[in-house]
Amino acid sequence: MTNRFRKLLYGTIAAVALAGAITVYAQGPGGPGGHHGPWGGKHDPAEMFAKHLGLTDAQKVQVQPILDASKVQLKAIHEEARTKAQAVMADVTSKITPFLTPTQLEDLRSMKRQHERMKEEHEQNAK
Repeated sequence: MTNRFRKLLYGTIAAVALAGAITVYAQGPGGPGGHHGPWGGKHDPAEMFAKHLGLTDAQKVQVQPILDASKVQLKAIHEEARTKAQAVMADVTSKITPFLTPTQLEDLRSMKRQHERMKEEHEQNAK
């Protein structure tokens, strides 16, 4: 793997991870019970933010409207980042495809199908 390709791949992975983190914050508590944490627990991003900063109840009341107002902007940023990341990944895929064996091409197609299923599931669960 060339250095240039490796940098592009790692950069893409970092962009996708950042977009995911932004999405979690931008969506706020999301429906009943908030987001699921890494071990299945539920949490409210604003509450975690307040806890890490040690905000008082009065400060939470003052800060909450600011956080709420930023959600629209963060969601737009996430959408833009996701669109750009998808374009980069499509470009990467088209460039590496000629170098893959038939088995690797089938694995790549399988990965794409699995990703699409996960995306559809996520969209279903978000409704």
